[in-house]
Amino acid sequence: MVSQCFPSIPQNDGQMSSEDSVLEMKLKGSETVARLAAEIVDIKSRYDKEKSLREAADQKTELLQQENEKLQTELQATDEQVATLRRKVDDTTAAMQELGRENQSLRSQSLARKWAEDHEVRNCMTCHKGFSVTVRKHHCRQCGKIFCAECSSRKALMPFSTKPVRVCETCFEELQG
Repeated sequence: MVSQCFPSIPQNDGQMSSEDSVLEMKLKGSETVARLAAEIVDIKSRYDKEKSLREAADQKTELLQQENEKLQTELQATDEQVATLRRKVDDTTAAMQELGRENQSLRSQSLARKWAEDHEVRNCMTCHKGFSVTVRKHHCRQCGKIFCAECSSRKALMPFSTKPVRVCETCFEELQG
């Protein structure tokens, strides 16, 4: 009766015909092919994504290596500059120490010179002019002797002063020569 209502559907009482079996296998095969095709697309997508990430990482690595080389070069140049500056600081420190020793020596020499006492000297030690209210006594800052204004009118820069000071003619000649 079913076959009369639906003549296109074969009746085989629960048994599959070989055509049905082939059709079912084709259907299963198509589903498998579709599933495999989807997996292939997914794998290709992941592969392309990983490839893209790998390329980006390689580019970044190359940029970082170039930057590292540049920084290494700059560091080497900076190290050389630091070494040069250290040598200059050492040289300057040594020069300052030497100047300090010379300054100390000059100070001790100038302190070793005894100034003539005002009350002991009555005449200029160069021209022998007598001192009075109008002819005043002046100490030479180099030798410490006492002179009149005319004989101690010169000024010279001394190691212990920042501006030129009064000196006698003899000391002026020694300091200039």
